[in-house]
Amino acid sequence: MATDTRTRTITLHKDPWPHVVIENVFDNYEQVYNRVWNVPWDDQQSQPGISFFHAHDEEEWQDVCEQLQSLVQPVYDACGHTVGNTCIRRQMSVHQTKPQYFLQAHNDVKDASQLMLNLQVYFPHESNTGQREAVILHEHKKFSRDNHAVIPYQHNTAWGFFATENTWHTLPPVRTPRRSFLCKWAYQ
Repeated sequence: MATDTRTRTITLHKDPWPHVVIENVFDNYEQVYNRVWNVPWDDQQSQPGISFFHAHDEEEWQDVCEQLQSLVQPVYDACGHTVGNTCIRRQMSVHQTKPQYFLQAHNDVKDASQLMLNLQVYFPHESNTGQREAVILHEHKKFSRDNHAVIPYQHNTAWGFFATENTWHTLPPVRTPRRSFLCKWAYQ
């Protein structure tokens, strides 16, 4: 895997709803990639086909969590929001999925009173580089081809958004094992 030494870029997209795409998330992507792919599968998960590893409480993952935390202010700025003084929720976890896993349309709103930043960094395995294991963003709960966006599953790339009642997105059934780092922050 080639290491990309380009500068991190954060691009704001407005359609079908405001979201950012971040390229070159990690300077040490190859090291983080290897760690993510070496997290053991947890068969005790409540949902079939997916396993979570909560890294935010693990000392050996603090360097990765700090790098991801450094994205909060730039993403808030790009989206025109102000970071509050107190972090009231912080969750960072490795997500592992098996082939055929999918997510139906959802908007990630857990508590409408909190402005929640969701950020997901991708770590595709070499065997599925270039495949479209993509998340599809759409305007309404029911997908329509009229106004949608596709977030490709690419190395060292993240996408993020502030969850609202309108941030509908779907993950069609994946064809290969999938790894990502999912982060959620809320401030007041």
